[in-house]
Amino acid sequence: MNRAIRTAALLSLLILFAGCSDDGGNGAPNPDGSTPDLSTTDGNKPTEGGTPDDGGKGDAGKACGFTVGDTLKGTVGDNKDFLVGGEKRTFIVQLVNVPQGYSKKLPVIFGYHGTGSYYNIPTKYYTPVSENRPFIYVAPKGSGPFEDPYDFNSDPSKSKDIKLFDDLIACLKAQFDVDTDHIHAFGFSWGGHWINYLLAHRGDVLASTAQLSSGMYNPSGSVYESLLQKFAHKPAQLVIWGGASDTYNGYSFDQNCKNTVTLFRKVGLFVLQCVHDSGHDITPPESLNKFIFEFFQDHPRGVSPDPYLSWPPPAPFTKGTYLSWPTWCKPAP
Repeated sequence: MNRAIRTAALLSLLILFAGCSDDGGNGAPNPDGSTPDLSTTDGNKPTEGGTPDDGGKGDAGKACGFTVGDTLKGTVGDNKDFLVGGEKRTFIVQLVNVPQGYSKKLPVIFGYHGTGSYYNIPTKYYTPVSENRPFIYVAPKGSGPFEDPYDFNSDPSKSKDIKLFDDLIACLKAQFDVDTDHIHAFGFSWGGHWINYLLAHRGDVLASTAQLSSGMYNPSGSVYESLLQKFAHKPAQLVIWGGASDTYNGYSFDQNCKNTVTLFRKVGLFVLQCVHDSGHDITPPESLNKFIFEFFQDHPRGVSPDPYLSWPPPAPFTKGTYLSWPTWCKPAP
């Protein structure tokens, strides 16, 4: 990542951390750089632990103490006072492309940031790449400091970010008709490290995931392998990285991604690996952005055999406008 991008990130008033950024963005909350419309704010006091106080009925967003934005109304569900374990947590929740009266189950997609403003995840992905698919988008800010944003606790029951993940899903289920076969997550850099931790401890919840320029971090190796093997469901994996130049502060994400793919295949996870040549960058080549969402659509919980091992994929799988994935993507052997 070049110095100019890092400097721009530091100067942004909307950056929520201190220090340098590896997420390649400027932290602006809207793609056009404008200030988000927070008119959905309901003013309710936050509820400890995110537990709905209406018995799971009615507006669980309000009952749980968070607001839900709506892309069709131009509102941003920007939350900063959601209590988890007595601590205020920050995140965005948005309905994306959900028309009024929509009656089908809604997929949920979590987006996790690298070391930098969590706003970069929604602005660089959900609006440009979602096409017209309705889903719920959640972009949490990690619980830790800038250089170590997530809580990789060896006891997942004590992890602040696992707790937030669980509470947000519980609240969304109380308010919306959530498609539990389509709960997905993607992350860049540290956010991708977090995806791997989440897989180890919530692999029964996640349908499929995508990680960009990251790989396993903590746990790793044989410990990580044993954790993944305990789940009957095998979440499909989209692993994307920037080739040999994918490094940051001397750390080789290239090698870590290769090691992670090897381990995933060892425990029986399907992996589509995409190796581009743009290095450590939150935005892979344009041809791949929409494909992340196609991958999630094609990989609900329990999909077997993987639809991408034959072509064209059998019904009910669809690749929409994609007749093929980029030439630099292929199923891992």
